[in-house]
Amino acid sequence: VLLIFIITGSVDSRPLRQLGVMTENSVVCLIEEQCRRKFRELNLNYLYVNNWPTKGCFLKGNNAYFGIGGTVEEMSDTDLPGIQERIWCDR
Repeated sequence: VLLIFIITGSVDSRPLRQLGVMTENSVVCLIEEQCRRKFRELNLNYLYVNNWPTKGCFLKGNNAYFGIGGTVEEMSDTDLPGIQERIWCDR
């Protein structure tokens, strides 16, 4: 299984950015600090940390979010609501 995540455009009109390729061996960000490092690497606008319904590190628009709590399964779920996309720590 090979999925490619591409984020198109943003409010600041940045060019397309390929976030990464997800394979069965992708590494999920399990702690806030891992998500924060990936957020900086991707040069996103803001990182919001809270007890969101979606757990783990994810992207929505040009912002990163880290949903505290949850299981490893919840933090690695790829079936996220709306325009949310999972952020992988190794991609």
